[in-house]
Amino acid sequence: MVGRLGGRPLLPPDVDVPAGLALAAELDCAALAGYEMNLDLPGTGTLVFLAGVEGREGFVVYVPPGTAVTERCCP
Repeated sequence: MVGRLGGRPLLPPDVDVPAGLALAAELDCAALAGYEMNLDLPGTGTLVFLAGVEGREGFVVYVPPGTAVTERCCP
């Protein structure tokens, strides 16, 4: 699986998720490395895209491989 859309993000416990954000997508960078793309992405780990809703600005979190994560609820 290369990624998933929506749901609850898998994030390290030290990452704060401000109110007004929702999981847009999670991408497995190692799985994507097998595809020919013209994108500068990490070769391993996961990119978690949190989209802003209600006028909030979103952000992206890089989670290195082997990092402990928990399923989180976006407030």
